Amino acid sequence: QTRLLVSLSPGMGKTVVVSEFLRYLRTYGEKGSNLNTLIVAPKALHYVWKQHIEKYLGITPTIRSYGFVGGVEVTNIQHISKVDFVTDVDVLIVDESIQLKNKDSQNYRIIKDLLSICESVYFLSGSPYSKNISDLWAQLNLLYPGIFTSYWDFAKIFCEVKIDRYGWKVDSYPCQSTIQESREELLKKVLRPFVFFAHIDDYVSLPEYQETVLEIEPSVIQE
Repeated sequence: QTRLLVSLSPGMGKTVVVSEFLRYLRTYGEKGSNLNTLIVAPKALHYVWKQHIEKYLGITPTIRSYGFVGGVEVTNIQHISKVDFVTDVDVLIVDESIQLKNKDSQNYRIIKDLLSICESVYFLSGSPYSKNISDLWAQLNLLYPGIFTSYWDFAKIFCEVKIDRYGWKVDSYPCQSTIQESREELLKKVLRPFVFFAHIDDYVSLPEYQETVLEIEPSVIQE
């Protein structure tokens, strides 16, 4: 699919999955190694993406440039407005797409404007909604604007919508209640064509976490 929200719970290896996918596209895709890729991720994760791109693709990505001329680049949402896009983006990857949950936010508007020059778009998230399921709407609207057109229709289906003297209020049903569980099951069925869900608890064959403690001497500055 050329547009997809990939929701892999923490520990499932989103960066590994995407790095392997990019290697596949650069090997067997139409554009091959000329595939222009932009990875948008929180600044704190840039070193992780750099390591994975170097390992899986064998190239060193550009980090937060001021002119996108192609290749593979890693940047963050706040930096995009400073970039001069000399060429279009073949593949846009937005990591931690929950940053886009607010349809009225600047992050949402920046990515929406960027989509006009992007061919394929993939959103990644360990947890695509936090307060309630309606957090998903803005992400889905960016990916599929012709399908997810109404925020309130989406909220009424998956959330508890109330009207008080201050206006409309969207909230989750009580946690672990029957109605909340039924809404989450409905969510997975309805969004199957648009979202790939995988939760670590569903893959019991994964090995247990192994904890390793590394003793690291403090630097001179730290001392």
